[in-house]
Amino acid sequence: MTQHNGKTRDAAHLAEEGRDSFLAGDYTKSIEYSTKAIELDPACVPAYYNRAMTYEKLARFDDAVNDYGRAVELDPNNALAYSNRGLLHHTLGRYKDAIADFTKAIELDPNCIPAYYNRGNSRSALGRQEAAVVDYTKAIEISPDDANFYCNRGVTYEMLGRYDDARADYDRALEIDPRHALAYYNRGVLNGRLARHEEAVRDYGKAIELKPDYALAYINRGVSHERLDRLNDAIRDHTRAIELDPKLALAYYNRGVCREKLAHYDDAIRDYTSAIERDAKYAKAHNNRACVYYQTGDYQKALQDVAVTLMLAPDYPEALDTRANVYRKMGRYDEALADIERAIEVDPENPISYCTRGLIQRGRGQEDKAIMDLTFACERGVKEACDALEEIAGVEEGGKWGYKKDP
Repeated sequence: MTQHNGKTRDAAHLAEEGRDSFLAGDYTKSIEYSTKAIELDPACVPAYYNRAMTYEKLARFDDAVNDYGRAVELDPNNALAYSNRGLLHHTLGRYKDAIADFTKAIELDPNCIPAYYNRGNSRSALGRQEAAVVDYTKAIEISPDDANFYCNRGVTYEMLGRYDDARADYDRALEIDPRHALAYYNRGVLNGRLARHEEAVRDYGKAIELKPDYALAYINRGVSHERLDRLNDAIRDHTRAIELDPKLALAYYNRGVCREKLAHYDDAIRDYTSAIERDAKYAKAHNNRACVYYQTGDYQKALQDVAVTLMLAPDYPEALDTRANVYRKMGRYDEALADIERAIEVDPENPISYCTRGLIQRGRGQEDKAIMDLTFACERGVKEACDALEEIAGVEEGGKWGYKKDP
């Protein structure tokens, strides 16, 4: 036997040791054996493949990409190496590179299930939802009993507005795996989107039962509780989410919303501040804190927060509305009107902005214009607009507008 063949055999043995160490969870040894194998035989494909998988486990993604790259250079027909490298590209946000690798894997092996599934994920990340559905469907055709495939296709259907198809996929995922916490969670999201909040609460509850540390499920269940005006239940859920993950700005924000609704303004400010501390670019948190400052009469702080909000999101209609109301309370009607006109231009269907404009027009003494805007808002359920119309009707005693309620 030649020295070269001996080295090749020794390298293959070391590569096997590296694979066994990887499977045993000893990643240091796996890298050590695989590296020694490569030193003995730079063309030892299994060693590159094993070391790449180990680097991936250690989150050394660029090193893993390089090793998979060397593996496919040496073995261009290695579909799994392409598929695995594609998954790393996806993890690193390189979605086009990921799709290219998954496509190559499928060319080499038309039944490569991970390549179809993961290409669907990458296409979805690029906003190519219809193409993603095609990939998930192909994965389902090859492997019809994998709940994950239905779950991800359901999310994609939901993004396309195909809510019945999404629900059918979540239901099918749960038929296959009744302990699939993510399927319950995703169905809860769908129910919340469709304002079926009692069903959403049940789905999130099941997800939490299966995965007690599921912070996002607590947050979303809290949102559904809030929509159902169960504010204390909502606060408990958001608090639990914070206990599980104190870095979650969203949990502080949503708890702040509940506390603001309860008129617990100091607590709400603290929560919005906590959200901002965790995410300084959280425009909604800045705006909501501005709203609380407005409600408590601290107009200067409200204006400061709105300024930050509009710096982060220049055409954010809710922030323009907030500042318009602050200016109105300060008697700065021209500035208020300019802001609310811009808000209506951005979102012409929001009745709250028409209410605000009506109140501004009333402050300017333009009662006819005020009545038109307030009527529009009142007819669409804005209570403040209805109250303002009642005030005007009371003052005018059935005069030029004559608004009254049925006895």
